Amino acid sequence: MVNLADYIYDHGKDILAALGEDVAVSGAINGFVYGTPAQKESASRSGIVMRKDIVEGCGIDVNAIHTLTDLGAVYAKVKARYPDIDCFAGTNFMYQIETHDSLLDDFGVLLDGGRTTTVSNWYESEEFRYKARLIRDYYKAGYVKLDAATTTETAQSMVRAGTLFSYLNPIKPGFLIQANAECGREMVTAYIGTEYRSNDSNNLYTSSVNFFNWGIAASSKDPVKAMQFLNWCYKSPEFNNLINFGIEGEHYVFVPGSKRVIDFPPGINAANFKYHLNMGWLFPNQFIGHIWNGLPEDIWDQYKRFNDSAHKSAAFGFMYDSSSVQTILAGLSSIQSEYINAIATGSIEDVDRAIEELNQKLYNAGLQQVINLKQSQLNAWLASGKK
Repeated sequence: MVNLADYIYDHGKDILAALGEDVAVSGAINGFVYGTPAQKESASRSGIVMRKDIVEGCGIDVNAIHTLTDLGAVYAKVKARYPDIDCFAGTNFMYQIETHDSLLDDFGVLLDGGRTTTVSNWYESEEFRYKARLIRDYYKAGYVKLDAATTTETAQSMVRAGTLFSYLNPIKPGFLIQANAECGREMVTAYIGTEYRSNDSNNLYTSSVNFFNWGIAASSKDPVKAMQFLNWCYKSPEFNNLINFGIEGEHYVFVPGSKRVIDFPPGINAANFKYHLNMGWLFPNQFIGHIWNGLPEDIWDQYKRFNDSAHKSAAFGFMYDSSSVQTILAGLSSIQSEYINAIATGSIEDVDRAIEELNQKLYNAGLQQVINLKQSQLNAWLASGKK
């Protein structure tokens, strides 16, 4: 890849303006900017997503749900009234509430939403143990899908099929419109946290911003022209609309009375369209593009406010260079895969013993070396004033 740091300040001024400099160059390792992030809702605020009909049928007070622990009383009501429905499924109980900065791979993290600069082991933290014990309690109570550790079904498909009550998910502006469509039912949400991080925490991490990045190949014959083209992509509504929705009149039309909201032309729908990516979060700058019918007309402004309101990790903009520990990371990932699904779904009987075994194996495989490497590089990054 071409180092965009050599070109972005002279030929990428519209990228810097659209994203802000701190976000635009946050995908850098040792000063080498590999790519610029797609403009999307990048902040993370977690919520529990529940079937509205069951919530109302059980008399559940959504406003009283604030932590994972609060779900125990909710699931008890649901199970009593709907014994054949699983209350929860999947491994996201452990991960969908992002209360720590993973520093890309979870092997050495910053706890407390990145409000600390001390790199520590997530898997031996009190919060990890708290979550593991709690989901084990829920599993024993019959609230968790029995094959949650191995199922390949999505939570949304299970809700649609009528076999699941709830799932955890990052909540963003306009989320319920998406959730209702995916689940085929009316859903309700409540922001949720843990005893270690409140439900009003909206966090921003380097990894969440640099989820989809646009760069220039090392084989580019003219990096300057490539940078100029990429810059144009970030400022051109025409480009973003064309690649995302297609050609006006053929693939989409404006909703009557609006010059921002679009829909399928007459006779075209989700079953017979010829072109309709609707993946704005992947492209350079969806915030200057059209809005698909059903979303609020000010959705891009809502997304921007959502991002701007987030607490940035102390390591925002930092990416560690893992090239010297790739073999170790491969071993750590293998060990993690061996344990994490069973722990995170509550399906392992002795959860404390499993956590001890997991950590012992991780340390034996070189976890401390990765933690030390991250800490050393983070300290140097902070000292350089790039924070």
